[in-house]
Amino acid sequence: MKRASLTFALLLGACSVPQPIAGTDVQIATFHKLLDTEDYAAIWKDTSLEMRGAATEEQMDKIFAAVHRKLGKVIESKQIGWRTNMTTNGTFAEVQMDTRFEKGTGQENFVYRQDGTQLKLAGYHITSNDMMTN
Repeated sequence: MKRASLTFALLLGACSVPQPIAGTDVQIATFHKLLDTEDYAAIWKDTSLEMRGAATEEQMDKIFAAVHRKLGKVIESKQIGWRTNMTTNGTFAEVQMDTRFEKGTGQENFVYRQDGTQLKLAGYHITSNDMMTN
C-alpha cells in the first residue's frame, strides 16, 4: 500500500501547473504607472483590436480618469487569480488583482491578448465599492 501511495505522489509531483502568460505582471505594473501619471493615451496605444472595438479612446480615457480621480494612485496590487484561454481567435490571459489605492480598494480584472511576442490589453474591469461611493 505504501508503494502505491508513493507512486501516486510522484505522479502528482511530475505534473506541472500552468503559469500565466509571461509578461502580464510587467504589463500590469506599466498600466498602473500610466494610470497614476494620467497618461491614458499610452494605455490606449497598447490596446488590442478587441478593446478598440468595444470602446473608443475617448470613452476609455473617461473610465481611466474616473478610476484615478475617485481612487487615487496605486499603493499596492497583488495577483489573486488568473487563467489562460486559447481559442481560434488567439491566446488570452485574464489576471485578477486585489489593488489598494490612496482612497480605497478594488478588484481589477485585466485581459491581455498575446499578439506574437507582445501582450495587448484586450479588457479592463474594476469592481470597487469605494469608487462608487467617492
